[in-house]
Amino acid sequence: EIAQKETSSNQSLRVEHLNFTYPDAAQPSLRDISFAMQQGQILGIIGGTGSGKSTLVQVLLGLYPADKGSISLYRDGRSPRDLSEWRSWMAYVPQKVELFKGTIRSNLTLGMEEPVSDHELWQALEIAQAKDFISEKEGQLNAEVQAGGRNFSGGQKQRLSLARAVLRQAPFLILDDATSALDTITESNLLKAIQENLPNTSLILISQRTSTLKIADQILLLEKGQQLALGNHEELMKTSQVYREINASQHGKED
Repeated sequence: EIAQKETSSNQSLRVEHLNFTYPDAAQPSLRDISFAMQQGQILGIIGGTGSGKSTLVQVLLGLYPADKGSISLYRDGRSPRDLSEWRSWMAYVPQKVELFKGTIRSNLTLGMEEPVSDHELWQALEIAQAKDFISEKEGQLNAEVQAGGRNFSGGQKQRLSLARAVLRQAPFLILDDATSALDTITESNLLKAIQENLPNTSLILISQRTSTLKIADQILLLEKGQQLALGNHEELMKTSQVYREINASQHGKED
């Protein structure tokens, strides 16, 4: 059953004065990044190409160590025991989705150690707004997935990847531009379903669309690896010229 119980654990992610430089790089890719988020909160991240969004995700996932500063994860009264547990606390959905030759079922349960019921699979598909198109497929959960997911559209592949992440019920969920192929209504329904069904999950939502990030408790604005601003949509519209320009380029000046 994909249903989170009420918990009093002080689940949190805290990043303080984070700096990171790729090996052999002359300049740091991230400089003095700081933010914090609690259980059930949404952090939006926005910035242009080369702003450091994906680099920040890679450091958060433990793929690279920080040069300076700190990243702290906390839940159930403790921090992760090791890097393996650190990564198990995070579910990650990239923009470029990987589906493998097999079935819907085998793709959704890839890498999972515990058995998963059909009910849980359908729940995850429903949250990810994928239930309708899978139910129409011959074989449904046992429907064929071609290598690379060639028999699915970009938006369908993104939703299947999201369903796979939802199944894991990790305390932290990172969507790295993972809804870019969805129309705004489907995207809105998906994010609402995550909030309703996974209320304890802390969601990191990377997007190029300011309309997507309006639901975020905080939005981190990055440019060339630096933190330009941190606040919700309304606050950044008042305080950040760069954010206002991004928003105006997408929606006009009044939104």
